[in-house]
Amino acid sequence: MADNMDVEVAQTDFVQRMSIIPIEGDEASSDTCCTFAIKEEDHTMGGILRYIMSRFPEVTFCGYSVPHPAEDEIHFRIETVEGTTPAEVLRKALDTIVNMSDHMMATFEQAIKDGKYEFVAEPDL
Repeated sequence: MADNMDVEVAQTDFVQRMSIIPIEGDEASSDTCCTFAIKEEDHTMGGILRYIMSRFPEVTFCGYSVPHPAEDEIHFRIETVEGTTPAEVLRKALDTIVNMSDHMMATFEQAIKDGKYEFVAEPDL
């Protein structure tokens, strides 16, 4: 029963964190370019996404900006070749980041199990 309550709470607390920003001059019918507004993210996620996406051959341009330091969001622009949508590329990049994070965590946990670490006390300052 508790598991069902957790799911219900999680669903009611959902906040849409991503939206598409219409850009003047973009063709409404174009499926190869899009700017996404991603709330509650900053240079950390923007830089990682840009780095990962820039290596995809189907991406012709990707970049991000922080509209204002007081705003808690980034604007992420993606342009792709015909046949691939920006949403597909964004999903692929996010999946890549999750896979990389899972690999790093597994490697870290294995190193701890194998005793390949040394605890160093933080010095008193």
